[in-house]
Amino acid sequence: MALDHMRMKGRHAGVSRPYFDARTGASYYRKNGEWHHLYRLIDRENDRYVETIKRLTTGEILKHVDEPLSEHVGHGSAKPRGVPSEPDEP
Repeated sequence: MALDHMRMKGRHAGVSRPYFDARTGASYYRKNGEWHHLYRLIDRENDRYVETIKRLTTGEILKHVDEPLSEHVGHGSAKPRGVPSEPDEP
């Protein structure tokens, strides 16, 4: 079985951060050892985040998110960091 994955990024001249980032294709999920089909769109110009994950063998939709990108917080690099612990007092 051949599996593929594609990623596209759109950038404006002179700006390093892409305004558009999309990926689609097969993605291996380590937690359950299954292949899934992933579609993810990050559209900064239109404030949109879309992600759909389907089980590759059955087509069952495991996750679907379609929301404004500005409301998509607490995921990936936007997760809150742990608060450093205070040193123990002697």
